[in-house]
Amino acid sequence: MLRNMTIQKRLLMAFSLISLLLVALGGFSLLTLKDIRQKAELVELNLLPSIMAVGDINLNMTRVRVFTLRLAVADDTNQEVETQNLLEKVKAEVAAKQAEYEKLINMADEARVYQEFKSAQQQYYQLQQ
Repeated sequence: MLRNMTIQKRLLMAFSLISLLLVALGGFSLLTLKDIRQKAELVELNLLPSIMAVGDINLNMTRVRVFTLRLAVADDTNQEVETQNLLEKVKAEVAAKQAEYEKLINMADEARVYQEFKSAQQQYYQLQQ
């Protein structure tokens, strides 16, 4: 069949096939880039802010433990009152960061682990009283 065609028709068919493959490859590339962009937006808009909020919660919970220890070893009432005020301020910061983080939870495992943390935190706060 190809031997019966002129060279011009064979070349036209070959370049048409190459052009069609090139267009198909371009379309596939655009779809892949769209998927990559969606995943990058998930990381940028959800995962990184979540990690930052968890880091802040961790830092402030460490400060809560430090102030609790300081409160336990305080000698005078002035130091106790000052430490108690600082402790309440840090607890408010923890609560604010938790509210920020709760908006960013989007996975079932993440929600489960966070609920376990909140339960442990409530137990700690109760024992702290």
